[in-house]
Amino acid sequence: MNKSWHDTLLDYYSLSNEIERNTDLCKRLTLELERPISWLDIGSGDGSKILSLVKELHFSLPGYTSLHLSEPSETWRNSLVSSSVIEELQLYGEVNLSSRTLSSWGRHLIKDEFSLITIVHVVYGQDRLKDFIDFSKLAREKLKGGILWVVVEAEDSAFNIMRQQLIHRNILLDPSQYREIDTFLKQEGFNYAITKTDGKQCNISETDPQNWLPPFLLGIEGDEYQELPADKKRIVERIVSDHCNHRKVLEIDDIAFTIRL
Repeated sequence: MNKSWHDTLLDYYSLSNEIERNTDLCKRLTLELERPISWLDIGSGDGSKILSLVKELHFSLPGYTSLHLSEPSETWRNSLVSSSVIEELQLYGEVNLSSRTLSSWGRHLIKDEFSLITIVHVVYGQDRLKDFIDFSKLAREKLKGGILWVVVEAEDSAFNIMRQQLIHRNILLDPSQYREIDTFLKQEGFNYAITKTDGKQCNISETDPQNWLPPFLLGIEGDEYQELPADKKRIVERIVSDHCNHRKVLEIDDIAFTIRL
């Protein structure tokens, strides 16, 4: 349970088909893109997701003129740099790497700088939701004709269901990503479409979810989780136990917003 957030995510990736399912979802995105693209990916992690997306887009498009990976976590950036991901990405076009956050990019966007922006599983919590709202408004102003592609957990995802239970118990304060983003886009008159993954799952049959899922749901380090009051940890672990017992697989589909700027 004392695992780092980085290691907890690696556990999750090894147990799920997230990259495969999000790549399938991305196939629909290619229908919206009609030219070589200048691409910004915010929250690139270790680069495995974006590499998979690039390979998928390569079959449908001439490629990209440039790809900018943005990852604020030093741990993830080090993992990305030490792997072969950047070298593989450079086979398709120019690649740059920065440590800017979502809010920082909102302040630094240049007119017509990017034609595609992808934000996959980044908009968690009130602060990042606000950053996303501010960023979207600026992107619509400066990147007219571009596409903003945002992936969040579906309402019926097992992870979202457990998080909603944690919210009801006042342990987690995160709003519903899907509802909040959908409401914002409607209110602001954005032109957007919604698609959903098909069969995204997490295999828990050969692992003990209590070893990684409680801090994962809260978005914190294992050490931080251990320092929580005992009564809170009992509630979190009970929710995980109630949802995971007698299940071999968790259904964890995602929603993608394809937003025309």
